[in-house]
Amino acid sequence: MDRFDHHWRLGAVALLCAAALSACGGSDEPATTTSAGTTPAADTTATTSPTTTESPATTTESPAATTEDLPDNGFAGQSANNILAAARTSAQQALSVHVIGEVDDTSFDITFVRDEGSVGSVTVGDTSFEIIAAGDRFFMRGDDAFYEEIGGASLAELIGDRWLAGPVDDPQFSGVAALANVDRLLEESLDPSGGIEKGEATEVDGRPAIALVSDEGTLDVATTGTPLPLRITAQDDRGVMTFEGWDEEFEIPIPGESIDVSELQRGATK
Repeated sequence: MDRFDHHWRLGAVALLCAAALSACGGSDEPATTTSAGTTPAADTTATTSPTTTESPATTTESPAATTEDLPDNGFAGQSANNILAAARTSAQQALSVHVIGEVDDTSFDITFVRDEGSVGSVTVGDTSFEIIAAGDRFFMRGDDAFYEEIGGASLAELIGDRWLAGPVDDPQFSGVAALANVDRLLEESLDPSGGIEKGEATEVDGRPAIALVSDEGTLDVATTGTPLPLRITAQDDRGVMTFEGWDEEFEIPIPGESIDVSELQRGATK
């Protein structure tokens, strides 16, 4: 299964690299996601219903609030470091977040739910796979090109459209843990390696924001409602990552039928 493990890690590493390459904010703190644009089909669901928590901003927004409803939070006039600290704290307190991005030849669309897991899809070059992490288990399903690259046409035929499943902490699939851990994603994406400066006022999907600029890229932080991270843009057009759907309710689907990866591993050693 070495080739499988290697290719799986590419997806996870690309996701984290996208955050690192675009880093401009500083976050030891995590966030989580909401609805992924590609939600894998499933038979049963684990439901999470996040509630909005207090944030460092003067206003705590609700999922139903529109951008027009959100009052100015006062952070546009503060220092870059204060804005960054507020964005990190806000992200840490959020219970869910939807992350969409593209860096180099990798794109991803993943929803994270704190303490529950994640669901979404990753495309690397001409191959793609879906990922679900729920509790201590992961599920993944790739397209034919994905399976053919990691194990040939016979593997693609063997698995078909079924899900693979295994423990999130399986060392053979360490990339899964990265895709399931919103804290790790936010650590990478909101932790600049150098100094930051306050940039110009801007908008992200119609929501007012202020730019924080570093040598690695630009982080746009909301200046209305809770001062949440909204977008990271890497230098040299390497990629863009957007954060949306903060604190929205989301159900993580659990596939009804799957193949345990240990079965494939045992078959490979025979």
